[in-house]
Amino acid sequence: MIRKRAWASAVACAAVTLAGCSAAPESPLQVVDTPSATPAPGADADLLEAAIERIEAATDTQIGLALFDGSTILSRGTIASLPAWSTIKIPISFAALRHCDYNEAYLEDLITAAIEISDNDATNQLWACLQDAGGAQELVRKEIGSRVDIAWGRTPWPFASQARYAWELSQRDDVNDNVIIGHMRNIAKEQSWGLGRVGIPFKGGWGDIDTDGSYQSRQMGFGRIGGVTYGIAIGAVSEAGSMTDTTDALDAIAEVLASFNN
Repeated sequence: MIRKRAWASAVACAAVTLAGCSAAPESPLQVVDTPSATPAPGADADLLEAAIERIEAATDTQIGLALFDGSTILSRGTIASLPAWSTIKIPISFAALRHCDYNEAYLEDLITAAIEISDNDATNQLWACLQDAGGAQELVRKEIGSRVDIAWGRTPWPFASQARYAWELSQRDDVNDNVIIGHMRNIAKEQSWGLGRVGIPFKGGWGDIDTDGSYQSRQMGFGRIGGVTYGIAIGAVSEAGSMTDTTDALDAIAEVLASFNN
């Protein structure tokens, strides 16, 4: 359960599109079909910084956030990078569509499972086919871009780089009917915390660290904040090892981002 935050209460029901509000308001973070014709204020860096400090204190977590609007990175919080966890399943899936020789129906089944329910066995199958197609790590690196070299597993993916990648997804000509982005709009309910509560395409990842007992959760997605299209990357770490604290933190960040549209 999210701890009480007076500064977010006004947007709670509007932000939570998957939490059973009786009315179904328009999603406060909106996917755009085309870039905005005129500049808009976007997210307020100072307000974000103050909100993150409050959320960190309330949830006993460390938080990282990066927003990219196509030209500028806005980064806030006390951490700048985490292991990719299951967020890497998005570029793996895009690479698989380009390079895997599985039959179309089987490939679609694997991608659906990898993204919508974050199935690791399905992702292993995608990774294996990419290995056969020329080397999975290299093909996924090309999908992400030269900003980061990443593999299936716990390889770090900085929030700033991930926000750039998410923004690039928002600019695709087929953003409204791309099969992978469609799966990002249909994540399983039990995994739809954080950005999943505000009705935008996203993918999450999570896991614990054996060496220090901490727990990590992170997400990437894209949507409009204050009229500006952003790629979004957020994450939280609980040194006490609480997944609930990390997802509470990401819920709260998503509500703050949504509040810029009110």
